[in-house]
Amino acid sequence: MTQLNRTELVAAIAAESGQSQSAVNEVLDALFSTLAKSVAAGDKVTIPGWLAVEQNARAARPSRRARTGEPIKIAAARGVKIGVGSAPAKVEASAARELAKVLVGKGATQEEAVNDLTSAIRVRLIELANRGEQLANLGDVDDVAEQVVERLPIAVSPWVHVVGPCYTSRSLQKELNIGRAAISKAVSDLRLLRLETSDGRNVYPAFQVVDRTMVRGMRDVLNVLRQGIEDEWTWAQWLNTPVPDYAADEVASDAPKRRHIDRLIAGDIDGVVRAAERTAASWAA
Repeated sequence: MTQLNRTELVAAIAAESGQSQSAVNEVLDALFSTLAKSVAAGDKVTIPGWLAVEQNARAARPSRRARTGEPIKIAAARGVKIGVGSAPAKVEASAARELAKVLVGKGATQEEAVNDLTSAIRVRLIELANRGEQLANLGDVDDVAEQVVERLPIAVSPWVHVVGPCYTSRSLQKELNIGRAAISKAVSDLRLLRLETSDGRNVYPAFQVVDRTMVRGMRDVLNVLRQGIEDEWTWAQWLNTPVPDYAADEVASDAPKRRHIDRLIAGDIDGVVRAAERTAASWAA
């Protein structure tokens, strides 16, 4: 999905309507000016099937800060309420159907992923409510939702099929409940693996965090791997690639495979270090 700024929108409308961009700009200015004046006067502006714009009065109400639970009072205010009609939903549904066609054969669709996530979250929220937790005291629902989404390990790298989902720096801080300096120190100590994307962003493979804790043994393994090659992406690929059981003398072709990181999570630090030593030697040869 792309996002149009005003210049791009004007150009698109001009191309669609055959009008000049200057004329389209003037019409948009007049539209926004008319909307602002009408809503300020208390009028409701409706474009059937697309949207309705009206003034919205919000009464003062008590709330709590989502992060600290501190009680606060939100003052009364006036805003603008924008209602969306059925036409965009029809366009969206059509786009969703086209997306589903594209994704056929490529695993779960985005819609399925959203449905699965929201269903799982709902179950856990109901469990909390049944235990007596006061969910209404969490604070503004938008703030809470934003915090939940920020903690998701979102893959932003082109190597997602190799390293799996990744945390951003901000989401990792929330997941581990530590600050940026502590994250940097863990990276410097090789207790945490940080990857730099082609556009200069830092991401952190999610496989190295379990139960909000960094996986033990990462420093031992990465110290060995760096003797063969100084490349964090290659280290991440090695950790995330399923391999046969290297403890066996002979491995059948259909033998089950596990990732090195899974063995590390299971506590087999010595075994993973030995495998890293063999790999580093082959890299350095």
